[in-house]
Amino acid sequence: TTNIETDRAGNGAFQDVNGNGINSLEAQLRRCICKVTGFSEREIDLHRPIYDFGIDSLFAVELSHLIRIDCGIDISAQKLLAHTTLNDILEQHSEQN
Repeated sequence: TTNIETDRAGNGAFQDVNGNGINSLEAQLRRCICKVTGFSEREIDLHRPIYDFGIDSLFAVELSHLIRIDCGIDISAQKLLAHTTLNDILEQHSEQN
């Protein structure tokens, strides 16, 4: 579970249940999913398949494009409609870098 905390400068910062900071790529990916689905950042579970957030093929194309532009990660719409989770994307990205 992730909570959004606000730092002294008023910036939203993700923290896990233990109060540990979450990397900025994860936060960027969460924001992309929120833009497309309308879910809040708190509702985005790392281990929940992205299609569970109600995306169809058109939303998957839009999300794929957003992730490529905002995060620099090339992922197909087809893969987003499979059982891919946010955690899967993060792991794949870290393996490639």
